[in-house]
This record gives sequence, C-alpha cells and structure tokens, in this order.
Amino acid sequence: MLRRGTKKRTASARAGVRRTLVVSKGVSSLKSVQSTLRDVRPDAIYTTSGPEGVAIPTPATVSTTRMLMPTLSSNPDNAVHIPDMLSWQPRRAIDPQPTCDNTQFVSQTGNVTINDYLPVPNRIESVHENLGINVTQSIKEKILKGKYIDLACLLNNSVNTGSDQRNQGLGWKNYDEQYRLRKAQEPSSLWSNIDNELWLINKDLREDANVWLIFLEHFNGDCYLSENAWITNETLHLYTDSCGNSALGCGAYFDGKWAQYKWPEAWSNMPIMKDITFLELVPIVLAMFIWASNFKNRKILFRIDNMALVSIINKRTAKSKRVMTFIRPLVLFTMQHNIQFKAQHIDGLKNEIADSISRFQLHRFRELAPGAESVPENNPEEFRDLILSQDVSVWIVGSSLIRNAFVHARSRTGGVNLGLHRRGVKIWWQGYGGMGLKDLESTIRKLLKYENPPKYVVFHIAGNDLGKTKVGYLRNEIKATLEKVHSYLPNSSIVWSQILPRTNWRYSESHDSMMRCRLRINCAIASFVLKNGGHYIKYPDILPNSTFLKEDGVHLTDLGNDIFQNNLQVALEMFICSGSLTYPDNFGSMYIS
Repeated sequence: MLRRGTKKRTASARAGVRRTLVVSKGVSSLKSVQSTLRDVRPDAIYTTSGPEGVAIPTPATVSTTRMLMPTLSSNPDNAVHIPDMLSWQPRRAIDPQPTCDNTQFVSQTGNVTINDYLPVPNRIESVHENLGINVTQSIKEKILKGKYIDLACLLNNSVNTGSDQRNQGLGWKNYDEQYRLRKAQEPSSLWSNIDNELWLINKDLREDANVWLIFLEHFNGDCYLSENAWITNETLHLYTDSCGNSALGCGAYFDGKWAQYKWPEAWSNMPIMKDITFLELVPIVLAMFIWASNFKNRKILFRIDNMALVSIINKRTAKSKRVMTFIRPLVLFTMQHNIQFKAQHIDGLKNEIADSISRFQLHRFRELAPGAESVPENNPEEFRDLILSQDVSVWIVGSSLIRNAFVHARSRTGGVNLGLHRRGVKIWWQGYGGMGLKDLESTIRKLLKYENPPKYVVFHIAGNDLGKTKVGYLRNEIKATLEKVHSYLPNSSIVWSQILPRTNWRYSESHDSMMRCRLRINCAIASFVLKNGGHYIKYPDILPNSTFLKEDGVHLTDLGNDIFQNNLQVALEMFICSGSLTYPDNFGSMYIS
C-alpha cells in the first residue's frame, strides 16, 4: 500500500541511479545537446589514437561524458533540417584540443578488440576563436597578477590552428563531423547555415593560392607583349612522349637537346600506370622545368593526340588531384616566363623521336636525330621530388607489437613514415592488441572502407596463434587467409614480417618447442609469399632475452623497437626502389634464423 501523496519508487530509483531527460527533436539548447553523467571507473581504460589510427592505452580513473549527437533529417512540413537525437553512448568528453585524433573506449577487462574502437574525430579550431580559449583559468589568474609562468604552459595550451588537418581536405563526411563538433561548442549556431571556413578551406584551394603567392613574390610588375603568331611545337622542334609500361618512362626533345625519366619501381602494377592523361602530362612539365627560359614571351601551340589532356591544358584545371600536382607547376612556369600556352588535338600524331627516348631505344634515337646532344639533360631535383610526391601507400597490420611500434615511431626522427616520406611513402599503422589470424580478413575489409588499396601491405601476425593448434594446421590456415586477403588486394604486394622470438608464449610453457614451431611457420610462409610475388622481412638481431624483450617476454623494449623499425625502414625502401624480395638477404633467399 502507498500512502497518499507518495510515488512508487522504480527499480532505477531504488538503485540510486538518476534519470536523465531525453529531449524531443527540434529543440535546440545546450542541455538538449549534451548531458554529463560522471561515474568513477577505476578499472576502465581509455585509449587514444594518433593520426595513423593506432590506439595508445592510457589507464586512468575516467570521468565519462554521454553525448547526444544529432543527425540531419528532412522535415516534410517546412523542408528545414532538424536534428534527430541518437541514443546515448558512453564516450569521453570532446576535448577542445586533444593530443591525438580520437578517443576510444576499451572494456573494463582491458582486452582490446576491434569492435571496441569508437572513433571521435579531432575538432578543427576556427580561426575566429579566442587564442586563449584553452588556457586554464589558473594560468590566466597568474598572468593577471603578474606572476611568473612557464612559457611552455602557454604553448601546450595554445589553440592549434588546424592547418595541417585543413590541408587534408574535408568533403561532406568530414564537414558534417566538424560541424557537429563546432555545434557542441556553440549550441546557438543554426543547422541551416553553412560554415564557409570548413567548406572552402581545403588542401586544393591552398595549393592553388600558393602558386600565386610564389609568382607574386618575385614578380616585378613588368610584362612584355608576346609574339603575335602562335608557334607550334613542331616549329620549335619540341616533342614529348610517355610509355604506359612501368619498365620504361617518358622523354622530351627540344632542338637537339633531350631528357628522359624512368618511371619509379613503386609505380609498377599501380593505378597510376593506367592514367594515360597523367603520364602524357609528365614529360611536358619536364620540358618546362628544363627549357622554360627558351620559350619566354612566346605563344606555343602544343599539338597532342590525347583529347582529355588537350582539355586539361586549355582549362588549366582537372578533377584528378594527381594531374593537378603537375598542372600547377606548368601554370607557374607560364606565368614566370610570360608564356602563352594552349593545346590542340590532332589524330594519329607520329612522334618517333620522343617515342624512342621514352622507350630508351638510343640506337633508334640516334638514327632519327643524328645531330642531337650526346648526353641527356639532368633532371631537376624539383621535378624528381614532384614525381616522388605521388604517394606510395603502405599498410602495416598486426597485433600490439605494431601498435607499440607506431607509438615508438612517433618519437623517432623519421616519424611514423620511418623517414621514407622522401620516397613518397605514407605508412598507415594498424595495430590491435591481441589480434589473431581470425581477425585479419575482417580487419582488411574494414580498412578498405576508408582507404584505397595500398601498394604494400605488411602483415605481422600469427604470434598469438602459435601453439594453439598443430603447426601443419596453422600453416595451412595462414596460407588460406593470405590468399583470401589477396583477393581483396589483387594489386598489392604482400609482405610477411616474421614472427619474433619470445620468452613467454600464450599456449605453451615449452620455450624450445615454440621456437622450433616459430622457425617452421616462418620458413613455410616465407616460401609461400615469395612464390606468389610477395616480400619477406627478417629480424635476425632480435633475440629472446631481456635486452630486446620487456618483462612480459612478448613486447619489445626501446632497443628492440629501434631494431624492428630500422629493419622495416630499410626493407621497404629496398622493396620500393630496387625490387628486392627479402631483407636482409645475407642469409639466403628465404630461410631465417
């Protein structure tokens, strides 16, 4: 029986849990967007991930924040976008200036699984925000009182302008994410208004503007009138050509002088070799790099048999970002040397001189141009850098060893790209604690949702599976998994990173038996990968002792990580530049210690 004037206590009330009001859609206020529930969870672990998407564990007593993230929906009554409120999910509060890209929740057990990751994008600060927005109140009070403060405090708390992130380009998806994060900071802003700063400022726009800045920095204001008549490239004896074969390259010829460039090894079997428009543009830009001063104050009509390239040159723009990286220097050269440049389409153009140069047929070239220079022109360093700026993507996928290697790489001189950025290499580290062979296929499918297939994919797995089943069964399972992964990545080169020695194995206490199993698996998979056109990386200097392994007998010490990453760096560079199959190769073609 209840007394009059009293209410029946619900189960949640008896448990001491306070209910939180859920606001219906269409209501916009700070309370409806965010509601905080503070809960001390001493066993919880949060992980943060850096720019490459790998988690960094940070054990702490966490104060969680539950966010209502609105979505945009169409209202049939007034056609105005109204936010729908999603169900609450426990996440860490959005930090105005997080040290990493996102925050991820891991279960209280401490076991990290792939499904545990809940990415929260890093908010790009606006240029209109107060520069002191992230300076703590205590530091502000010290400044007002004239007390001494460490300058590093201001530097650590100062607002990041976000230029590095803006340069990556936003697009609809990232624009939507960033607008919601700004909405959380400024609830009074309207959903119907477009944020011009987020929408307009992107990498392409800034690079276009940079061309004008470079030109205006050295422009003295004088501009000479060009010649009245347009001169064809045949009149100038200017010819260019490219080959679509990765073993060949491109060539340019101008009035007895000539230049050639061989396509990088990393471009073989890559989509870039199928981009004929881009390949035909490269030697034209090479000619401008070398002989632009000879075309000063002239009007040049370039006759080309590629209709798409004719349109791009005449419009000075293209949808392809790859093509635009070469259009910009072409436009800059024409402005700096007062060259008027246009293209005209011509069918069945015979271009034997440049064709012989691009195919490296020197005997044929000498017969076609007997008066040409004996040696080619040196390719400018700026041109070579432009070529190498065409990204060679590498994925490194594995267990916590890869995750820890990524964290360690961030503090090294070469950074997360292991110093290979000079080769145009961009590495995407994907390390997951406890990852096993069964997780590999689903991980690759997930990664392909966010990135294009890489040129190289390095697998460092199966260490956590060793001893779980018989060696023969595990060997066949690894081969089947790699074949399945290769079906998802048909144009990618698979690199097998050998299983490292340990002093503590998950499924066995017999150290000698496990080391023999490790050797058998490494030899078998290395042979399988190499026979299928892949590569293999060995680590003969990493031994199973306390110098290279931590107390847990599994993870690497700082010295072990240095050796591990040095081998990765040199191996990838050799695979890309010289076509090597194994590294190091002083132990034979396949076999390992």
